[in-house]
Amino acid sequence: MIAWYLWVNAALYGVFAVLCSLRVAATARSLGYTQLNASGMSEYVTVYGGLQFGLAVFFAWAAYRPELQRVGLLLAVCLYMPIVVFRWLSVMRHWPVERMTLAVGALEATLLAVALGLWFKVR
Repeated sequence: MIAWYLWVNAALYGVFAVLCSLRVAATARSLGYTQLNASGMSEYVTVYGGLQFGLAVFFAWAAYRPELQRVGLLLAVCLYMPIVVFRWLSVMRHWPVERMTLAVGALEATLLAVALGLWFKVR
């Protein structure tokens, strides 16, 4: 079950990394970045392309190697816990927000809930 979860994370990060790298302006706009200068575009591609691709590789590696699956799960918990907290606090602070922001937040919260469920189940 942990391997499946890690593969899902790898696929999600891989797809989003490619999509955000190839369709920079469109994906940036859908996430609320209405205007980016050249430095902002570079930063966007670095984080939404490069960092997400690196996470995809790590999650795939951890899924593939059974001895690393618990480490991959720990990364997911450590990654999603602050993301979910910051996401929902910022949504409350800046309401109203776009539907895409809520959809991404729901996905992140789901990934956290599954990671925590697996973490406590496998202890």
